Amino acid sequence: MDRGHVKLWRKMIDDPIFYKPDHLQLFLYLLLRAAWKKRTYRGVVLKRGELSTGRKALAEDLDQKESSIYKRLQYLKDKEYITIKSNNKHSIVSICNYDSYQPID
Repeated sequence: MDRGHVKLWRKMIDDPIFYKPDHLQLFLYLLLRAAWKKRTYRGVVLKRGELSTGRKALAEDLDQKESSIYKRLQYLKDKEYITIKSNNKHSIVSICNYDSYQPID
């Protein structure tokens, strides 16, 4: 995984997700893990702002229950923070408006 930084906007304090710590943790984790440029990961082409993952892996990485991860992913999806495309092997999570969060300088 590429090492580097992400930008956080101060206006995030005004966002409702800021007051949901477990949701915010998950969103920030997805943001940190998302590809910052097009790349291939385990044979899957990921566009900028996408990552390949699954509920089980997220639950393990974040030390949360898989059922909780599912509910939080649905919340993020319903609030249009992310989109999810799933198949029988993995899910591609796309950060909506990734370029707004992480503009190219």
